[in-house]
Amino acid sequence: VCDVVNLPGLCSENPCKNVNESPAECAISLFASKETDPNIPAQLQIETLREVGEELQATSSFRVGEYMKIRFTSTHSGYVFLFNINPDGALVTFFPNQYSEVQQGYIKVGQTLTIPDIFWEFDFPVKEPTGMGTLIAVLIKDEEADELAIGHNVLPLIAKKVVATDAKALLQILHQQLAELTVDDELGDNRSVQWFSNLANYEIMY
Repeated sequence: VCDVVNLPGLCSENPCKNVNESPAECAISLFASKETDPNIPAQLQIETLREVGEELQATSSFRVGEYMKIRFTSTHSGYVFLFNINPDGALVTFFPNQYSEVQQGYIKVGQTLTIPDIFWEFDFPVKEPTGMGTLIAVLIKDEEADELAIGHNVLPLIAKKVVATDAKALLQILHQQLAELTVDDELGDNRSVQWFSNLANYEIMY
């Protein structure tokens, strides 16, 4: 994993607080919403959905063979990235992916973004293994959507599944790259970029 993202200094045997932590527990410590007031909504919200007829139903439980959709709302405009920790602990990038090509998920304040919808040429089919999984949503703040904006290759996106033994190391690397992320634009050179994250748990059943 370290060689893939070219950040060997960040890799260690215990990238999160506890050697016995699962990848999902590691994700909680690194990416769970940090709002301290329970009455204030998270700056980035993520919700899992299934299709019921022509409608979408909010749910955290899915059966093998169904299709999952993910809906986002945010108090900031920006680009959405989505990662999935499978029930077996493996990590995979959900979005952007090889099927979305250069298309990105941009969300504006006060709007919702659903991935995928009729405009995206891919689906999220629910597959084995069964059990509990965790979605990690990251929003990189950007007030304007344009072709030169923060994009597809700014993060260490891994299209292939990363096994559980390496997933925690990659989560640590992802968090570190977000913390050090900068851009050059009309607002300044080497400008730090704000980002926000949140998690959603789900269950896969037969």
